[in-house]
Parts: sequence; structure tokens; C-alpha cells
Amino acid sequence: MLSIHDRGRGMTPAQIADIGAHMQFERRFYEQQGVGLGLIIAKRIGELYGGELTVESTQGEGTVVRFAVPATKEQAGEGS
Repeated sequence: MLSIHDRGRGMTPAQIADIGAHMQFERRFYEQQGVGLGLIIAKRIGELYGGELTVESTQGEGTVVRFAVPATKEQAGEGS
């Protein structure tokens, strides 16, 4: 599992639920670089390999993103 922690402004539960392609939250208030694809690409890759991406966040405190994929095909339910 890969876990990334930041101490940024955090995300609301609604923002976490709305993670998708080209999503940048509160852009009118905060300068943001990029095109808003990072989390959705990681989420889709995780799903393709039987894993998952989870996001936990507290506004004003930061965010934790966890990315996990099974180590083997058997763990992903694709055994022989």
C-alpha cells in the first residue's frame, strides 16, 4: 500500500465523493496547477488491478490518500 499525507486545506466529504476527471475544487479561490487527472487516474489503475484508492480528509488539517493493489492475481480473485 502507498499512503500519501499532506497538511493542506483538506477536502469535504462532498468533494471526495465528486473526485473525477478534470475536477479541481475551489479553483476560484485557490491557484491550482495541473488538469485535475491525478486522483482519478490512480483510482482507475487501482480498480483495474483489483485494488482501491481511498481518501480521508479533514478540512483545515489535511488529506490522506491510500492506494493499494493486491500483490498477486490470486489475491485479486483471478486465480487459476
